[in-house]
Amino acid sequence: MRRVSDDDEPEIVFDDEIERQADRFAAAFLLPANLFEREVILIARGIGADPHWCLTELMMASDQSLKMWQNIFVPALSHSFGVSKTATLIRAHSLQLAGGGRRTLIPSRLFYDLMPKPTPSVATPPSGGR
Repeated sequence: MRRVSDDDEPEIVFDDEIERQADRFAAAFLLPANLFEREVILIARGIGADPHWCLTELMMASDQSLKMWQNIFVPALSHSFGVSKTATLIRAHSLQLAGGGRRTLIPSRLFYDLMPKPTPSVATPPSGGR
C-alpha cells in the first residue's frame, strides 16, 4: 500500500514498524556504506562506464537509471553481498550523498517501483464435506 506524505513523496506502509526497523538494520549491517560504494564503483568499471557518470546517473529518476538499477546494479550488488534484492534496495535508498542533503543513492520513485509488491493472500476454502 502507498500513501503520500507531506512532501508528496510516497512511502511504504509496513504492517509492523519493528519489522521495518529490522529490515533497515539488517541492510545496513550486511551492506556497509564503504563496501557498498566500492562495489558500485567496481560494477561501473566492470561495465566500462565512468564511475562518476554512473553514480550521477543512478541518482536520477530516469528510465535509464531504472534500467541500470533493475538489470545491472541490484542483481550484481545482491550477488556480491549475498543478500536479497530487497535488502539491496533498502540499503541504496538509505544511503545519501555526502553534502547532498536528503538525496539518496536511488531516487524514491525508482525505489518504490523496484520494491517487490506484496502478493495478496488467496483464501483457501475450508475443508470438509458438504
